[in-house]
Amino acid sequence: MNDTAIAKTRMWLIPIVIFYVVISTIMIAELAPTLFIQLPIIDAETYHVWATQISRGQLAAHEPFFLSPLYPLLLGLLYIVTGPYPIAAVVVQMLLGIGILWGVYELGARMFRPTVAILATVVLIAYGPFYYFMNTLLSATLILFLNTLLLWLMWKHRHSEKTLIWIVLGLLGGLSALARPNILIFLALAFIPLLVSQGKGGWKRWGLMWLGVAILVVPVIIRNTIVGRDLTLTTTTAGINIYIGNHLESNGSYTEAPFVMSADANHEADGYRLEAEKRTGKTLTAAAASQYWFGQTVKEITGAPGQYIKLLGHKVFLFFHRVEAPTNISYYGARVHSSLLNSFVVDMGLLLPLALAGVVISLRRAKKNLLLYVYIVSYLLANLLFFVASEYRFPIVGVLCILGSLFLVDIFRLFRERKAGWIVASVAVYFATLGLTNHQTDFTRLLASPRMDYFNLGSTLVKWGYSDEAILQFQKALVEDPDFQEAHVQLGWCYLDIGETQLAEEEFRMADVPMPVLQEASRRDSLLTLARQHADNENFEAALETMLECLEEWPSPPFWIYQEIADLYRVTGDYVNADKYDRLAQEGRNINY
Repeated sequence: MNDTAIAKTRMWLIPIVIFYVVISTIMIAELAPTLFIQLPIIDAETYHVWATQISRGQLAAHEPFFLSPLYPLLLGLLYIVTGPYPIAAVVVQMLLGIGILWGVYELGARMFRPTVAILATVVLIAYGPFYYFMNTLLSATLILFLNTLLLWLMWKHRHSEKTLIWIVLGLLGGLSALARPNILIFLALAFIPLLVSQGKGGWKRWGLMWLGVAILVVPVIIRNTIVGRDLTLTTTTAGINIYIGNHLESNGSYTEAPFVMSADANHEADGYRLEAEKRTGKTLTAAAASQYWFGQTVKEITGAPGQYIKLLGHKVFLFFHRVEAPTNISYYGARVHSSLLNSFVVDMGLLLPLALAGVVISLRRAKKNLLLYVYIVSYLLANLLFFVASEYRFPIVGVLCILGSLFLVDIFRLFRERKAGWIVASVAVYFATLGLTNHQTDFTRLLASPRMDYFNLGSTLVKWGYSDEAILQFQKALVEDPDFQEAHVQLGWCYLDIGETQLAEEEFRMADVPMPVLQEASRRDSLLTLARQHADNENFEAALETMLECLEEWPSPPFWIYQEIADLYRVTGDYVNADKYDRLAQEGRNINY
């Protein structure tokens, strides 16, 4: 499609963008006062704390990155201007959404037709998770923006022989890799469409792209290797994530291991490292622990290959299913806080069948569209390599909207042209995948429950000393899943914290966990409150001193006291004692649970 025709139809983007901005603004106003935005949890909390430290000039770190660094770095730069307010990031991500709509239009118009591109943007603004990720402190919206821009520019400049252009494209890919490394699978496979479209010249373009990637990624690898004292890639999570999604007990989605005290990044990293040290009897670096878990995964897979093949099949099912599998916060938890988020008509149960039918139609010019096929397959491989998650699948949404719109537009053209073979094939794929993507199982119903959102909100409130507010969240989790053992346990601890001993005893009984022995609590609780006040005021040395004094008043402390002390040692730079108290917390958790 020529530039003149694309420019003439681009004006239709204006009302679409206006509608998107109005809906997004209403939703932000609806969510802003709620815990969904006010209380970042798990990865969002880690990003928020990390960005806050960056905004205050604390750029140096003493450990390799556990989470990818680009998003918290950009968030920290934003906080320098706005202060550490999550709502500021949400507004910026809304603006990135405009860029995503523009990129989807440009890609769809150039690869197919402007009518397909306009319809694709309409489908995208009717897709609920598009707004969900916009309202979270997660890197998903940033990644979708970078990847959409990358695909559009790769297509636009596919015939260019300018060295600088392909290096810049690699830089875009490198930025995406520093937000989450999954894009590297696509970049590794990108030689396929380049060779098909450009012949041997595709190798040069592919090499130049990887040069651009290396310019950004290699310094991070060097930095991680130096501070971690072991060869480390952009993060230390690869082996851990492979284990989470592929060990023999895995269900194919993210699950928290029983030896991990908390799903937040610091404690997850420490939990896996400490368990690896326990099993090997050696002191391990973060990179060595990651390598250990990768090795364990390989052993389990080779020991039961049939079971692993069955697991892969289950992951393919989850990848193509309508359910938005959560990692730490979920689309379904957000819908509890937003009536508007419940009103969107497009979900994966509708979008994926349309897109796969569009793939069938696009096969008439398969070589031309190979870039999109490779991109989708690369993210399928990423989910199979690690675990299936809505956040890991989200980067293909723009491409799915384009292919789904291609089906809706071209099916009528095929009827006019009487192309019966293509009509039958595409419609058959549509109805076959419609059944697959919407087939519900007990597991997919559980994934679609907001129980973990309530639980994680409650756990975060407990960590910050708000037991009264946490009780309500744990109660909501138990309404969703009355057999949720850990929610019963945490609710029991909250009841103990406010002096409701009988209620606590009932919760521990329902969890089949012994009632903890109570100690004299008046001085202990006063010290605990004071320590948390010091921490809130960023007087971490005083908080640590007070927390250690509190520990002396608590002969049989729960594991989270050690956990909080470990956190305070970590923030003050004493990683030796942080490690010591992490171990004590781990031991205490095994007893308490």
